[in-house]
Amino acid sequence: MSNLYELTGNRLALQHKLEVLNFDEETILDTLEANSTELSEKIADYGYIIRNRTSFADSMSAEIERMTSRRDAELKRIAAIEKWLLRNMQGCGITKIECPAFTVAVQNNPPKVDVLDEKQIPEDYWRTPDPKPPVAAPDKRLILAAMKDGYPVPGCILTQSARLVIK
Repeated sequence: MSNLYELTGNRLALQHKLEVLNFDEETILDTLEANSTELSEKIADYGYIIRNRTSFADSMSAEIERMTSRRDAELKRIAAIEKWLLRNMQGCGITKIECPAFTVAVQNNPPKVDVLDEKQIPEDYWRTPDPKPPVAAPDKRLILAAMKDGYPVPGCILTQSARLVIK
């Protein structure tokens, strides 16, 4: 069995040969269709490979979601244990415990402000954020609509790419 590269080259060579010999379009298409069984099978094989690899990637995504959920649950348990330990150490007046592998200590966080009533805060303690200038950008949807309707837009071209679809 040949590889896809060889099969594609053979098909293109046959098509070129038929065109050089001035065969009509229908004869060329019929000949290429009759001669493309192996190429069609090779393309189908690649389709199966793509589907299998896509399925594998999807299962990886599902596993990532499952493990992320597990990690988040574990982090919540850790936070609950830390909160419980802090509350108990503070309740007992213990600020530091040294172990051979680590030290557990109660440490104060930097001070922060909690606003209880904004109306009572003097004007000197207010700030007004600078407005951000709007960022201008081409409206590609509007340009696409105009170009599809046959109106040229300077500085733009209409392109169309292709993608592989396996359903």
